Amino acid sequence: AFLSLNTNLWSKVGLGGFVKYNDRKNDSTFPTTNPAEPLISANEDQRLGVRINRIESFNYGLEVAFRGLPLRSSATLGWKHEEKDRDLTSTAVSAVAPILNGIAPQRSFYRDSTDIDQVELKVISRPGKGIVLRVTPYHQWAGETGQLTEPEKATGVKARISYDMAQNKVLTAYYDHKKVSNSSHML
Repeated sequence: AFLSLNTNLWSKVGLGGFVKYNDRKNDSTFPTTNPAEPLISANEDQRLGVRINRIESFNYGLEVAFRGLPLRSSATLGWKHEEKDRDLTSTAVSAVAPILNGIAPQRSFYRDSTDIDQVELKVISRPGKGIVLRVTPYHQWAGETGQLTEPEKATGVKARISYDMAQNKVLTAYYDHKKVSNSSHML
């Protein structure tokens, strides 16, 4: 489900918000019962894996947009929040040979929850005929991370400049820089 609302507060100031909910369920069998489709190994005692039974996500955010700025520019200041809850199942871990049998939940790169906030400033400018410049600096922080690829802190900037060369040709250059960190490692 997705709901988005936008309104103009004044002629050059707009306010917007969104709410998004998703509930994805995995209907597959786990562990696999077909020996021809093992998780990693055909040997029963060496099958590894974490099954994602369900992912429930809830995202929401607000933004305020300012239009009619110098150089035919606009600026949008936004905040968004993302929550994810995962229902995970790990394969059984043998007490005799834990290295060869399963992945213990505490050793998995998956966690049950994600809780992330992000603020950003989108600036779109038209400094000359046929030129469009977009710059978006942002900062992200997390209360909980559920995957190795989700940083506890991230700061970055995205930029894109486009030039309309006429005759249906556009030249575009793109730049994306992101510095991310977690408490136990740098990504």
